[in-house]
Order: sequence, then C-alpha cells, then structure tokens
Amino acid sequence: MAEKPSYEELIEKIARLESEVLAGRQFEKTVRQQEEYLRESEAKFRLLFERTPVSYQSLDIDGNFLEVNQAWLETLGYTRDEVIGRSFADFLHPDWVEPFRENCPRFKALGEVLGVEFEMRKKDGSTIMVAFNGKISRDPEGSFLQTHCVFSNISERRQSELALAESEHRHRVIFENSPLGMIRFAADGTILDCNEKFIELMGSTREKLIGFNTARQSSPKMQEAIKKALAGEASVYDDTYTSVTGG
Repeated sequence: MAEKPSYEELIEKIARLESEVLAGRQFEKTVRQQEEYLRESEAKFRLLFERTPVSYQSLDIDGNFLEVNQAWLETLGYTRDEVIGRSFADFLHPDWVEPFRENCPRFKALGEVLGVEFEMRKKDGSTIMVAFNGKISRDPEGSFLQTHCVFSNISERRQSELALAESEHRHRVIFENSPLGMIRFAADGTILDCNEKFIELMGSTREKLIGFNTARQSSPKMQEAIKKALAGEASVYDDTYTSVTGG
C-alpha cells in the first residue's frame, strides 16, 4: 500500500500545480495579446495598403493576380473582381505580352526588378506607360511565394522624352542642311559642333575645327564679336577672315 504524501509534499504539489495553472493562464493571455497585436497590425497594414498613393500588385508563380490596391484600380479603371485571378498579360498592350513572358523567368531568377517598363491597357481602352519596381517573397525553403511590385505612370515623361528627341532631330536636320555656315559654341567660345557649310567656308576639316577656341585664337575684332554673342548680345562680324586652323 502506497504511503500517503506528507503535508509538505502536498503543499509542494499544490504550489507546482498553481504555478502551472498560472503559467497556462499567462500563456493564454500572451497568446490573446499576440493575436490582438496581429489583428491590429493587419488592420494597420490593410489601411496603409489601401490608402497608399502608389499602385501595388502581387502575382502568383503563373503571373496571375493575387492582390492589387485601390491606387492600382483607380489608375487603370477596373474593379477588384475584374482583376483578381486573371493573368497580368491580360492587362498589357498586345505588343508587350511577349516581352512580359520573356522577362518573367528572369524576374524569378534574380528576385527583383528595377524600372522595368510595360504599356498597360486601361478599362476605357486607352494605354499608359508604367515603370515597375518589385521583389519576390519566398518560403523558408526558398520556393516562390508571390511577387510584390509597385508601378509609376511614366506616360507624360515618355511623351516629353519623345517630343524632345523629335525636336532635337528636327533641329539637327536644319543644322546639317542649312545653306549658311552654322556652329555651336561652349560658354568659353570653344567650337562644339559645326555643319558642312561652315567647314566649306573655313576651308578646313571637322577634326581641326571641333575644339578650336574662337574667343582666344581668332583676330581681336572677331573675338569681340564672339564674346558679345556668347553674352547674349546682338553681334555681327563683317570682315575678311583668314583660317587659323591651318586648313
């Protein structure tokens, strides 16, 4: 027959059980606090996610939409139900579908993209140029989970760049084909560029003219006229000119 525990043993056992109960209650309290903290964090994240002015999207391994935020929807004019589950390629201009398919494996391999451009279709049929930055999240084993990307609308910037390029081309055509000798100076009077007519008039070569400093190496009268021109003043040089470039 087993011996009855002593009073001290009973007290010790009770104390141990009380400690275990208290620890359990503390654990439950901690779990509840953690759950509450997670709920609050998720609420804050969702609020930030929805209110951020930057367009955000997340794709699965096949390139289908898992999530987009309100800014994304407002930029392109779709509802969430029209987007989630569909392929990213469905929202691209047809000319950009193949580049997306070519870039996707590279994105997965590198784990991030910076400034990758696509032309996207809005719901109203118009298109916009966008630039993407993003990363890929992976599980503890390193397997693909999803993409996390933001994009900015660069349509206006692209239009400005195209307009500038067109303007530069137009001025270049005029410059090269002018019946007058034309040159482009640096602020100190060094020739940066000249057209064929100017080379013909100078009786020299492009190699000798480019880099020649007219403000220092020409006649005093011509130097004065050039300095006025460089200062933004009206200037005329009307005199004989002897080439000093050896041409």
